[in-house]
Amino acid sequence: MKKFARLVLLFALLLSTAVLTATEPVLRTETIAAVHIDAAKIFNFYALQAKEMVKPENADKLAELEKQFKGFARIDTKLSDFFKKIDDFAGKELFLPDGQLSFSIDSSLRPNLSFKAKIKPLAFLEFVESFTGTITPHPTKRGQELVEFTLPAPGQQILLSIRPEGLFMQTENAPAESDAPGRDKWADFLSKITDQNTLIAAEVDLNGIKRMVAGKTANTQHGVCFTNLRMLTAAIEMYTMDKETPAKTLDQKQLIADHYLNAELACPNHGSYSLLPDGEVSCAVHGTIRQPSHTGSDKVSEAEIPAPYKPFENLRLLIKNDQATAELALNDKNLAEQWSAIGKQQLLSIKTMAQNQMGQLPESERQKGMKMLDAIKISHDENKLRVAVEGLDEKTMLSGMTGIVGAAAAIALPGIENARKLSQKNACRANCRVMMGAIEMYELDTSKTMQTLDGKALEDGKYIKKQPVCPEGGVYSLERDSGSISVKCSVHGF
Repeated sequence: MKKFARLVLLFALLLSTAVLTATEPVLRTETIAAVHIDAAKIFNFYALQAKEMVKPENADKLAELEKQFKGFARIDTKLSDFFKKIDDFAGKELFLPDGQLSFSIDSSLRPNLSFKAKIKPLAFLEFVESFTGTITPHPTKRGQELVEFTLPAPGQQILLSIRPEGLFMQTENAPAESDAPGRDKWADFLSKITDQNTLIAAEVDLNGIKRMVAGKTANTQHGVCFTNLRMLTAAIEMYTMDKETPAKTLDQKQLIADHYLNAELACPNHGSYSLLPDGEVSCAVHGTIRQPSHTGSDKVSEAEIPAPYKPFENLRLLIKNDQATAELALNDKNLAEQWSAIGKQQLLSIKTMAQNQMGQLPESERQKGMKMLDAIKISHDENKLRVAVEGLDEKTMLSGMTGIVGAAAAIALPGIENARKLSQKNACRANCRVMMGAIEMYELDTSKTMQTLDGKALEDGKYIKKQPVCPEGGVYSLERDSGSISVKCSVHGF
């Protein structure tokens, strides 16, 4: 684990000082996020900065800066060591970005990366291994001109190639790149990256992500409903055998009173249950077991989209030589106005806090930091919430990109974190319902009473495809009370 952590840290350092590339973005019809970065310009800037800082004539300046920075950031890493590592790495010429990075990911979570750079593949791999030890998974190809990895991922194989002309990643058997629908959809994004002044351009199709999330939610809800249908079918069959007369209508209250059901079952999409003339139980939303009416993720309804994701439509980030803009498109003008007001308050608090903390830095560095903060403006235009940094020179913009991102994150992260937690809670709730239905079916089929939650028994008996896992690491347990059962999570309850 420690080796892996060191590898991730090294790769993150490389990306933060070099950031990725391609002569042309790797886009597809179903692309939901894309990033384009002028890696060469950014890498060269930081490499030159590092070379200057490690010169003997700058030793006193570096020592003073390190003293002040250590008190400000409270970290153990020495700035001198950090700059030396960057300078040493650049001097080895093992990995020198000479173009742009282009990265995209589609709705099936297939990544596509092109990073143009001058690379010595084998020497670079050996350099990385000198820090991390032997890398796993092992390269499938290991030569002077080509190092290649096959990275396992759920439902797919990802190929990572290190070649003299760059670093490339793609998914095996992925659809053709840069098709016409994809390029039309991303036309505005493409126009941004052709500007030579663009340092970073990123765009996230939040509507596409909503459809993807809603599709996964719909699949989960579909599975819960079908578990309910099986339980209702089994209850009616037992009722028919005992009463020696077929049921004509679905009366859950009667089934509960006669002990064929422990509790009334409901469709998670609010579909009504009924008994068809042929004796099959049907849901108004999901159909029957033999004839399901599941629509799929491309045709999900608005009701199937989780509430935390509904307001968001699109997110854009553009950093140029003299300005940076982050723009979030919402489907509610009033919400954009409210968030703009909240963002301004947050920004004021950040400025006050930063002013106090930066008092420990040298005056020149403090003024530079405050100039960056004063350049940040928050506004809204109709349904768009905008965070902009304006009126700065290229050097200040390059050196301050980390601060821009940090300030924007401080404003946006509280809302994103709440949305994430709610999404995880809803997913956990669905897991509990699936397991409750599976337990009901298990007990009907086996005539056994499950006293403690036995996920393996449910999986082996095909009552669930796979034991569900709480997204926040909670542990599931089974509780019984007066004949009824409930599955609870140690984190979320239920």
